[in-house]
Amino acid sequence: MNDEGLNPPFFSLTMGPEGIVCLTWIPNIEIGLDAAKASAVAVKTLCQGKLHPILIDMHSAKSITREARAFYAGPEIIATNAIALLVASAVSQILANFFMRINKPTIPTKMFNSKAAADEWLKEFL
Repeated sequence: MNDEGLNPPFFSLTMGPEGIVCLTWIPNIEIGLDAAKASAVAVKTLCQGKLHPILIDMHSAKSITREARAFYAGPEIIATNAIALLVASAVSQILANFFMRINKPTIPTKMFNSKAAADEWLKEFL
């Protein structure tokens, strides 16, 4: 499922047939509060009031602001019951580790280097 109206220029959003949402950031994005809020609204719209696990592909993200990290760790993120952060580069691993250590997400959140491993973990939350 992919609705063009849910995809601003800085990310794409899809839902697989099993119900796992996938948010993929564009290459070299600096994720700020506006982008974080837009992604949350798009996920809520796509999920239509139901909780779905989400895979956030941030392997090519350049950075994420403190405000965006705080937003993602807060109560506004209610359309998901688990978050898998897909990382590939050293930079994206640092960003993901920093987010998880400093902001302490309120829902299960785990970092992965493999999409297959992330999908397997997320299936536990379907």
